[in-house]
Amino acid sequence: MALSLIERFTGDFDPGRYADTYRERLLDVVRRIAVMAQRNSPLRLRFAEGELTVSARTQDVGEAQESIPASFSGEPLEIGFNAEFLRDGIESVTGETVRFRLISPLRPCVLQAEGSDDFLYLIMPIRLAG
Repeated sequence: MALSLIERFTGDFDPGRYADTYRERLLDVVRRIAVMAQRNSPLRLRFAEGELTVSARTQDVGEAQESIPASFSGEPLEIGFNAEFLRDGIESVTGETVRFRLISPLRPCVLQAEGSDDFLYLIMPIRLAG
């Protein structure tokens, strides 16, 4: 049942926005920034022209931010994810490059190896405050 729902979802999934970046580099950044994302604080991913910025802010602890190159074009997009779920998804993708298939900050995102539809990782975003 769940498989058929995912197949139906991804079959019509044409986000129109893609971002590609090096998997290992992104994984290292997510692991470092996740240290600041305690409790329910999400990791913020900001996609802008040619760049992906990963940041986290936790009250009374501090904040961290790091940018890496990413192939992205279009209007900037900021989306939040649970740090553990995002790390698990990036680790599960095989290949040198990970592709984000994006719709909007409140809609699911799909992670996959660039150029491959063999494996899809669906991740739900977290609504970001202000």
